[in-house]
Amino acid sequence: MPTLVFDDTINLNRDELINFLSSSNIDSRPFFYPLSLLPMFNDQPENTIAYKIGVKGINLPSHNDLKKIGGRIYCEAK
Repeated sequence: MPTLVFDDTINLNRDELINFLSSSNIDSRPFFYPLSLLPMFNDQPENTIAYKIGVKGINLPSHNDLKKIGGRIYCEAK
């Protein structure tokens, strides 16, 4: 599963991008949130990287038979 994590310098709203991709029939989903955000675990505020990428990353679908055209569709979605 390809994962994209966007740098802070890129002004991009992950959820808006996911909605945009969905409107172009491209499946995606948010990157995994840190487990320490779940109620059964203790908060771990020192894990700043995990908290940061949890809100800055998305997962794109992958498939062993994805052709070049499929990759181009991801890149050219408008």
